[in-house]
Amino acid sequence: MLALSATTTKATQSYLPGRRAWIKVRAHTTTEAVITAVTSTVTTPLTLLLGRYDAAGRLRLAAS
Repeated sequence: MLALSATTTKATQSYLPGRRAWIKVRAHTTTEAVITAVTSTVTTPLTLLLGRYDAAGRLRLAAS
């Protein structure tokens, strides 16, 4: 899951000390991945190589 958090305000509004003019925005996005490889042992992995299928159905490295 990818979780993003940002603080924003209107572009024309300046910083106002002690005032709550800023708005906090959060977004959550999820995706599926396949564990393609494990370093060390399966019971105590050090690194997981993750893959995702692209539009053509090929498995591509997503993250390590």
